[in-house]
Amino acid sequence: MRRTRTAGGIWELQRRPWAKTAWRKPFGKKFTPPAPQGALISLRLEHSGLFELTWAKTLDPVRAMLFSIPHPDSDFQYRDIVLFDREQVGINISGKRKVPVFSVLGRIKRSFFQTFTCVLHQTTAQSIQRLEALCADAGIGFEIWTDASWSKTISVAGKIPEYFGKQVFPTPADTEVWAALASKSESDILQVLSNWRIISLGSFSNLEKWG
Repeated sequence: MRRTRTAGGIWELQRRPWAKTAWRKPFGKKFTPPAPQGALISLRLEHSGLFELTWAKTLDPVRAMLFSIPHPDSDFQYRDIVLFDREQVGINISGKRKVPVFSVLGRIKRSFFQTFTCVLHQTTAQSIQRLEALCADAGIGFEIWTDASWSKTISVAGKIPEYFGKQVFPTPADTEVWAALASKSESDILQVLSNWRIISLGSFSNLEKWG
């Protein structure tokens, strides 16, 4: 597989060299059949000696778009288009849903989204849901990083590990949470947070841009 080094020092995969070999991978015990276009999958990113699980939607049998906000150390961004290996490396269990986990091989196209974090105060499950809805309406990515995806616990069942995520919404005792947001501009983030503050009577602090 031929790769080129970018000015930023990040390995980018060229489309034509890997396309032929990626599509030729045989199906069998190790390789799962390709998921339908738009199917939800989980992708494993490894960085800084750790790993994190992200959510993504497939574009074709070997490409997907990230719909989680990766940790800044990973150098991936929300809505990056990535190449993934079809060999299943685990199962991500979220509630009652089991989603296959695949390894990311590299980025094909970097998105224009930037990662921001802030602390949300006086939060409830309902106020977090309101902020999530406001972000969705504005085209902004949103996640709670208090229980981050890179701190998954592992339970090995047979040969395929199962990853169990922690609770997404805060418990009644948790009134402050660390949130991640992804947007193309900081002004859009501030507008959404200001609207949320008025609606929910909550507050935010320590807004920080990463990367």
